[in-house]
Amino acid sequence: MYITIEPFSTPNASMVVLCAEASRLSHKKSDKLIQFDDELTLLSKLVLHGDDEAKSLRGLQVYYSLTAPRYFWQEFVTYRVGNEQLGSESTMHSAPKFETEDDFINYKNEIKEGMLQTRYFMTNYQTLRRMYFARRNHRLPHWREFCAWIETLPYAKELITKEKVWT
Repeated sequence: MYITIEPFSTPNASMVVLCAEASRLSHKKSDKLIQFDDELTLLSKLVLHGDDEAKSLRGLQVYYSLTAPRYFWQEFVTYRVGNEQLGSESTMHSAPKFETEDDFINYKNEIKEGMLQTRYFMTNYQTLRRMYFARRNHRLPHWREFCAWIETLPYAKELITKEKVWT
């Protein structure tokens, strides 16, 4: 295991229905007898038409912590749009006490890239979908592990990992 991911909050069925209803309104359909399966089907069709059509996936929020080495964070910053960092372990606060500022700066310059840091995020299914398709086959195993975690989220098969089948 290269990284550790702990979800705090993931979408439930009522959130899926709410997001689908928002999509239904924007597509000018008004069925009063809405079933969960119908809503999930609608959203799973919309995700295949791109971010503009599936914008309601932004309403499916996920809160999680991610512990990974420093070198992973250099790549993760690519996805800062849609990933709201809520907090992190500060290098300064995890460092031992130093007598001089120069000692502290030298310490920071010597930090190993493999040092683990934990960060806390709020994101959404739309962002996770983009990340999944961009990184699922990445040569860095940390990304494959992150994508495997994405696959475990509720309704991920229908809303995140679903691919368009070309005939």
